[in-house]
Amino acid sequence: MPQYNLNDEIDLEVMRHHFDSIQAAEWENYIDLAKIRKIGFDNVGVLTRAKGKAGRSKSFSDKQINWALSLIEELDRSQEDDIKSSKTQEMYEGGSYEMPLSHITLRVAWHDNKWNGHVCNDPANNIYCSGFHSLLSERIRKRKYNNLEQEIAHSGLPLSQIEYLPPCFWSSNLFGKEQIRIKHDNPAAKSLGTIEETLPAQSVYGWPFAVSFTRTKIEQSESGAYPKNLETVRIPRFNAKIHEGKSIGFVYANYSNPLTEEEQQYLVVGAGIVDRKQNASEIPHFGPKSEIDKIKNRHSYPKDKYRNFPSMNWAMRFSFDDYSMVRMPYHEYLEEAERLGDEAKDQFLNKIKVAVSEPELQWCFKYVAMDIGDDEAIYILTKMRKALLDCVDDGIVPREEMQQRINTVEQLLQMAWGSRTYFPGFVNLSRVILNQVQEPSFILWHFYEDFKIDAEDQYTGLRSILASPHSFRGDKMHKNALIELKDRLAQNGLTADEFLTLSMLNLKVFQFQRILDGKLRLSGTWIRNFEEDVRKSHEVQDIISNPYILCEDYEPWADSHDNVYGEERDSPISLFKIDIAFFPHTRFVHRNTLQASMNFVDPKRLRALTLKFLHSLEQFGHCFADAEMLEIALREYPLYYELGGEYRLPSRLFNPIQSEYSNHFQADPKKIVIIEANDTSYFYLKEVYEAEKSIEGRLLSLLKSHDNSEVFVGLDSYLAASTHKLKETIGEGFDERGFLEERTELYKQIFAKKLFVLTGNAGSGKSHEIQNILTYLEEQEDQEYLLLAPTGKAALRLSSDSAFPNIKATTIDKFISDFKHKKINAGELRKYQNVVVDETSMVDLLKFDKLLRIFNFKESSFKRLILLGDPNQLPAIGYGRILSDVLNYLGTHQEYSGNFIRLETNCRSELKENQVLQLADCFKQGADLDTSFIAKFKNREQNISDGFQARYWNTKEDLYTQIDEEFEELTNRLNISGDKSERLNQILGLQSDGELGQRLDLENFQILTPYRSQISGASRINDFIQTEFKSNLDFELRKNTFKKGDKLIRTQNYYESGKLTLSNGTLGFILGMPKENFYFEAKGGMDELAFSDIRSAEQEFFELAYAITVHKAQGSGFNHLFLVLPARYGLLSKELVYTALTRTKKTITLFIQETEENRKSVLEIASERLFSASRRTSLLLDKPYRYYNLEPERGVFVESRIELLIYHMLMNKRDELGADLFDFTYEEKPIVEGQKVNIKTDFTIYSNNQTWYWEHLGLMGQRKYHWTWLNVKKPTYQKAGIWDMVITTDESNGVNPEKIKNLIQLIVENQVGNEDKHQQYSNHHFFLR
Repeated sequence: MPQYNLNDEIDLEVMRHHFDSIQAAEWENYIDLAKIRKIGFDNVGVLTRAKGKAGRSKSFSDKQINWALSLIEELDRSQEDDIKSSKTQEMYEGGSYEMPLSHITLRVAWHDNKWNGHVCNDPANNIYCSGFHSLLSERIRKRKYNNLEQEIAHSGLPLSQIEYLPPCFWSSNLFGKEQIRIKHDNPAAKSLGTIEETLPAQSVYGWPFAVSFTRTKIEQSESGAYPKNLETVRIPRFNAKIHEGKSIGFVYANYSNPLTEEEQQYLVVGAGIVDRKQNASEIPHFGPKSEIDKIKNRHSYPKDKYRNFPSMNWAMRFSFDDYSMVRMPYHEYLEEAERLGDEAKDQFLNKIKVAVSEPELQWCFKYVAMDIGDDEAIYILTKMRKALLDCVDDGIVPREEMQQRINTVEQLLQMAWGSRTYFPGFVNLSRVILNQVQEPSFILWHFYEDFKIDAEDQYTGLRSILASPHSFRGDKMHKNALIELKDRLAQNGLTADEFLTLSMLNLKVFQFQRILDGKLRLSGTWIRNFEEDVRKSHEVQDIISNPYILCEDYEPWADSHDNVYGEERDSPISLFKIDIAFFPHTRFVHRNTLQASMNFVDPKRLRALTLKFLHSLEQFGHCFADAEMLEIALREYPLYYELGGEYRLPSRLFNPIQSEYSNHFQADPKKIVIIEANDTSYFYLKEVYEAEKSIEGRLLSLLKSHDNSEVFVGLDSYLAASTHKLKETIGEGFDERGFLEERTELYKQIFAKKLFVLTGNAGSGKSHEIQNILTYLEEQEDQEYLLLAPTGKAALRLSSDSAFPNIKATTIDKFISDFKHKKINAGELRKYQNVVVDETSMVDLLKFDKLLRIFNFKESSFKRLILLGDPNQLPAIGYGRILSDVLNYLGTHQEYSGNFIRLETNCRSELKENQVLQLADCFKQGADLDTSFIAKFKNREQNISDGFQARYWNTKEDLYTQIDEEFEELTNRLNISGDKSERLNQILGLQSDGELGQRLDLENFQILTPYRSQISGASRINDFIQTEFKSNLDFELRKNTFKKGDKLIRTQNYYESGKLTLSNGTLGFILGMPKENFYFEAKGGMDELAFSDIRSAEQEFFELAYAITVHKAQGSGFNHLFLVLPARYGLLSKELVYTALTRTKKTITLFIQETEENRKSVLEIASERLFSASRRTSLLLDKPYRYYNLEPERGVFVESRIELLIYHMLMNKRDELGADLFDFTYEEKPIVEGQKVNIKTDFTIYSNNQTWYWEHLGLMGQRKYHWTWLNVKKPTYQKAGIWDMVITTDESNGVNPEKIKNLIQLIVENQVGNEDKHQQYSNHHFFLR
């Protein structure tokens, strides 16, 4: 039934006619069915009213008609589902139900003894098996915690010889050599009896949780929490897909493991042939029946939730034979890695680990046991083979053993290829062509199973049969189906070769339906009925001629759930699936004629690869790739079976780009934009390029607009009052002069300019001033504003300030969503004369573009766009670096010097004696780490200043002891008493017993760390806090995962009916028995959300939050902060440390891991690493820069793009003349008469027996930077007697590479002059344009 548009007269007429065609007796049948389905009183009521109005649509409202017709559509569908389910059940019970072969993924809990059938060697320190992302996490977590003494007492012992059974028994015998006795209980119903059975050697338990619960509202209304056909259809169907002796089982660990926890990726542990399985009919059931019946009738909300409570034991056994099993040698590599430092350890382990890093593959591992296809099996095995080949000669495992592993994987690959065949899509595509999608059994499956065994040449054989099916000599039913298939192909306009080309793809039925309908792209709106709501986007002939379009354009439908079988009908179509179809591994199978039509460097494949790579740049923030970067990347994307090798491409393929590739890359619909500049080609995703240009156009339009006429009346009195208040609270340390200079300039320019950028340090008063300005505009100028923030926390902070109670703020996501769903109309948009974006550094390019496109800045009523933020913070996760690029443009165009300001004066009274902001200043771009801080940390000083402590550690025990001791000292200073649990509760605003107090104080105390994993990561510290600080409490909440009063964080946005209910990063507490609630801070105070009201699929996105990562803390501030800094350098950078340090409001304690003697400290190394400036962006540039990698030579990190350009041109001159005649160093201290001058010079240049000191003054617009140059650096050079050899440059007029080249030539010729007649910066000052 179509979704009728109640605003369309034609639709209304059709709808009314449809209603009138239904007789009263039919309505009566629907009412009876609705009652059986228990679809709700309201719904039954509308059907009853419809019966009374049968045939008389004119006397029934259109809304009621539409409602009633929608209900009967769902009831019709549910009846069809019942028929489909009944047919399947009958076939299964009659022994005739067969399913095509699938492979299986099986989750295991991490085991430090190689899953050898023994208890772990060190149960207390195997924190991964009980991690939040393990196997049956909540069950293992609680039971291990309660039985840890027994675990330790039996550590390392074989399970076959002891009575104790660890909670991880599902997977601990995976590679065990003896059978063990198992006792199952039902964690959902403790009143039921236990089940005892034997788990054979080399066996695991798994369960297809994906099909075991109702997931849609329709299912839940019909069945409650559990599907009514779970035991009779869903489990037998899943079980039937796994064929003994043929299916390959892949065992894997969830995120809680020592190799991929940081990246939050699944880890493949091993593989083998499923030799034996426990058939569905063999799975034991819990009892007694009387107890099961009681549970089914249990009072619940929603009503009848347990009416289909299953008695079947949710544990399906799978066994492997030793000859076919292979285990990845992770334990051996982890043992070796312990001898290495943290950074070297990560690199070392990366070689051996088989991580599921591909988003298109993650669906195969989402639930505990999943059935997967041949393509996925081949790809996973290929990744395993690559890792083993890479490590075969490492010597960690004897070469003979590694080679045996490789041989086993290759045999499994041979088996998977034999299962796949050339045309794995033949059956599913035929189902679609013959319109037999819903039938449980399909005759052509039996045909194809026989055919692929007998046929010597599958392509020729199938082509011949399809050309003349009447001549087919096999089974008569097969023949008739083939005859109809040929007719239907003609009806669909497909030739046999086109059909077979599509059949080479191993896709699901629903995916083939979408391909034949040309519906690759989704509508972008909520899809109620796929067939009607999704429009055609492609021609099937275009897909056949270029199958790589599928991995470019196919958008999987997230709501493709099958209500009968519980399976997902859709999934991503990845590049490797197309590659496997057209480029089979010739080690196992040869290429046929159809496959040979695609060559190895076909433009179709290269465009798909290029798009894949350009999309991957988002995680690094890059907006484009140049030709060299792209060629290097593509060489690292070989065919799946050549992983680890190099993809051989013609030389200089993209520079200049060959016309064959250029034409295809930029063919309509255009997906890639190619820009020729700097003697190379730059490649952009179309949407990224257009976003940069769109933003640029809007910002330049605002910059070129006439100034506004408003002024802030009463500025002098406002500043006098502000100054008086700050002098009282901060005292002598308050910089009154600086404050007045900054505020005077701010209030003068922000009212005048159509575009203004307000930046500043943490505590400099950005938020206070913008709130004051917006209040003034609203109350005195009668102008409305829209205040937006990237996170819910930032929006809440702005709108909860007691000094400005009327300020309203919302998130960017919510505003865009409201506009998209027409909750905001054009008239409402026009009333916003002022648009303000807070924390702009956290906003990525595409989101910023989407936001700006909503507004018409050319409206005469529009006044100003204001951007707030701090460019020294961590940049957005996504394309671009908006704030930095805008500031760079304004700073290099003198005509726009009044369009931005940086506030530097500290306005936080709590930090007046705290030196943390001085330390943070050392991590700004262009700043150096102060030697006084280096000395303090090197000498292990603990009291850095008032409110600023430092602790030092080496081992896990050191770190946790230091955290424990420092927490006790902190709570003593705050006059908080009690045991650890009581102190923790009170410091966060709860009562000592963990109950709610008068107000939450979630941001009063926080631990931050750069990482998630390892001993210094958020996951491990959270474990420590929860188990040690709350040791007196039981795991009782959220299925035994959390304890009473645990502090949690929401890890992704949660929408309910299109409304943003919880933002990613929302902090809160979990409390309540039996009804569990999440309590969090909202604008009006404390708010709560019952977990039972959160959609089941969304309930998992909560984590402990005593410790969180620095990235998660952006936009927040904490009164008392613990910052853990490990000697693990992967993420450490200036931006990260600056962001972390500036999160504190009152006190901070650093926990610094000590490094080897004579090695730089963690903070020193972080101060040398700046990541955001290396992002490849071209916003507001006429063309991209030539250089972006801020490490121009190994071990040398430069500070900015301009210094990078200077560095490269100095290198070019050195290469031209030779290092004997021309050389230079970067960031070195001058040596004068054998003595070091205590100052670092940007570039020290040695030419013609002279030494020049080149300082690039790139931040002279910043007051502190300007003061430091004039009052510290300049006098130091003068005192050292080398002032006349100092060259200074600035970029206030922009940058021209030719000007830099000319200046270097002047140095070579010893003809250095001066362009600044006032000599305000040096005797040799030059402008770079």
